[in-house]
Amino acid sequence: MGFFFGYSPISTPVLYSNGRVPTIGDGNKINPWVMSTQSGFNENWQNKVQTDVTIEQNFDFITKGLRLRGIVGFDTYNNNNITRIKLPELWHAERARDENGNLIFTHKANPREMEQGGILKEIDGSFMMSCLIMIAKLETIIWEQ
Repeated sequence: MGFFFGYSPISTPVLYSNGRVPTIGDGNKINPWVMSTQSGFNENWQNKVQTDVTIEQNFDFITKGLRLRGIVGFDTYNNNNITRIKLPELWHAERARDENGNLIFTHKANPREMEQGGILKEIDGSFMMSCLIMIAKLETIIWEQ
């Protein structure tokens, strides 16, 4: 993203009068209007899912105070990015004019047709499960008897 470093807003016009797109340097510094309106776009979205499920069952019918609790958790995250990039043909105006007073242009870069690329970054979900048998009350009941 070094397009704007060292680029003065008065270095070039938005477009030359003949419709050509200006650039400076070796064609690596493109005017900000072109980069913001003529070069494509990025689309980025993220999804995050976090779930926890708890199930608890009372087993008083077996032994008073006995219960079972199960916990299941699942977390996942993904990040999707689609990049669509294109660039117009780029020209540099020399500091001289021809015998008719027209600007002399040097061709710096061919147009770049629309290209699409993407990145899918997915972190597999983490899975957690635990099963607890609550016997704290059971112990007190046993000791009381």
